[in-house]
Amino acid sequence: MLKDYIDYSGLACLSLPQEVGHDISDVVANHIMDLYSSNQPEDLGLGFISPREKQLHLALGPDFELEIDQSPSLLASSSSNSNSNPRNPSNSTTGFVCWKTSPLLVQWLLYSEICPFKTLFFLRPEKAKLKSVKSRQNRKATNTKFIDVSLDQPRITIVELGSGVSGILGSTIGTLPSTLHFIATDHQQSILKLLRSNIQQNVTGRYTSTTMETKVIPEKARSAPGSGVSAIDVVEYDWEDDSVDPVHEIKDTLLQGQFPDLIMACDTIYNEYLIPFFTDSLLRLMGGTTVAILALQLRDSDMVEAFVNCLVEKGGEAGVEVYYVKDEFLSDELKRGFVVYYLERKEVDQDAL
Repeated sequence: MLKDYIDYSGLACLSLPQEVGHDISDVVANHIMDLYSSNQPEDLGLGFISPREKQLHLALGPDFELEIDQSPSLLASSSSNSNSNPRNPSNSTTGFVCWKTSPLLVQWLLYSEICPFKTLFFLRPEKAKLKSVKSRQNRKATNTKFIDVSLDQPRITIVELGSGVSGILGSTIGTLPSTLHFIATDHQQSILKLLRSNIQQNVTGRYTSTTMETKVIPEKARSAPGSGVSAIDVVEYDWEDDSVDPVHEIKDTLLQGQFPDLIMACDTIYNEYLIPFFTDSLLRLMGGTTVAILALQLRDSDMVEAFVNCLVEKGGEAGVEVYYVKDEFLSDELKRGFVVYYLERKEVDQDAL
């Protein structure tokens, strides 16, 4: 289970047992107050990297350089369209540009020694290969955690909610030898089209997909031990639409009947109306051993508080605990205006049954 690879000393739980006697809303309110006093955001604006450029170049650590196409004109169209309904997510255009949270999260997850989730991901399929590369280059390893990875560590399946057009997580974490299958999701076909395009132009290595054109790779080669070949897919997931069951497509069609190991989301909360729909969509995808990592920028405190309250309340009803990453375990960049949450299902005390 992924829980075995997580450093819980870097996490604090918001889901208190009922017998403690504290009101959960008070616990969340105190958490939000602490967030905005100790983690006061800099002048990040709304949080997008650039509101004007159609193409962005991002260098994420020593391993990834991405060229990302975005559509600032479609982002601007939402503010100029006075007839749009803010309660209808089909009118939302926030996904058409790249936001700051995703690249900061990737760099922290992959290159920070203090990250509580650092051993979930590894960049190299073999320890010996990494050591020889470092030796030839005659330089200090940029991240020693990759040297200590066990070759027996299982590869994981990941679903990202609200991917937007950038495909940053899919183009980085989705390509790691530690990733078996990465599924990026969003709710608009126009966003999905650009999302597929960005992943295709940035993933230069071998991967398989049932939803995008790729180089043909025999199944035997993909599943071979140490191959490091991932599957990457892009599918629609509309949090509000009850007429379809995206969980069926993701779990039963793409993941062979299994729930994902990990769910990820970056900066998906920008409209209070969508909070319960996002939370329900997240919890529907969480199986018994599924965990989730959610990162968001600290903008409106009331919005964040409403989101965390919903997570804790609905999560509690579903047997899911909510944690946040302690400030001292975040990167310097994330400390300045961001927060990361972690969710997992409660362990059942077999002796109490």
